[in-house]
Amino acid sequence: MKKIYKYLLALLGIGIIVFLITWQVVFKKSDSSVKNSKAEYEIEASQIINQFETNEELTNNQYLGKVIIVSGTLESFKETPNDISLYLKQETDISGILCSFDKTAIDLSVLKTGSPIKVKGICTGYLIDVVMNKCVLEE
Repeated sequence: MKKIYKYLLALLGIGIIVFLITWQVVFKKSDSSVKNSKAEYEIEASQIINQFETNEELTNNQYLGKVIIVSGTLESFKETPNDISLYLKQETDISGILCSFDKTAIDLSVLKTGSPIKVKGICTGYLIDVVMNKCVLEE
């Protein structure tokens, strides 16, 4: 009978270890920005919008899932309980760049609508606007 308890205790210990490893891999929050990542491309907002409007498939192949730096004019910004979104757009453009920031990655006091800014983030596609996630401001 004592052998059964030892096996059950060992099995329980192994189960706890497997659970903790799984918890860390699945639920641990990954880096919320790309601050220390090297950008693969640096481009003006109007240029990337034009590329997506001209040939979305080709542009997706080039930028999708990659860290890029986009320069543009800050049209607006919005704070939600979970994140902050910046919208880069030139007056002449129909579309813009929607940049999503973690709340801890940006200081709203430095933002001024109409000013030029550079944003580094991961391009996640084009849905009327170019969408970038895990963004940080570039100097």
